[in-house]
Amino acid sequence: MASPALDKSVPEILPPSLDATAEQPPLFDGITKLYTCYTCPFAQRVWIARNFKGLQDEIKLVPLILQNRPAWYSEKVYPPNKVPSLEHKGKITGGES
Repeated sequence: MASPALDKSVPEILPPSLDATAEQPPLFDGITKLYTCYTCPFAQRVWIARNFKGLQDEIKLVPLILQNRPAWYSEKVYPPNKVPSLEHKGKITGGES
């Protein structure tokens, strides 16, 4: 039996990557967000796991351009300034311990 994530035939519409000129999305608005970068191998692993589990509708992607990332990301979202990070239930967590 195939995984539910593999049964989906509709491709995911990917949002555009945000750069230094982009406005900050609302924080802690009840939407689970995965801050990522399409080209980062560490972020890709989390993105793949999200898709494999079929959580595309539950976890919104917020892709960043790492070479020109927005200042608000390190100032207000995730001070280590790395991806991936996850905003969920009023907290932001990342890969660092």
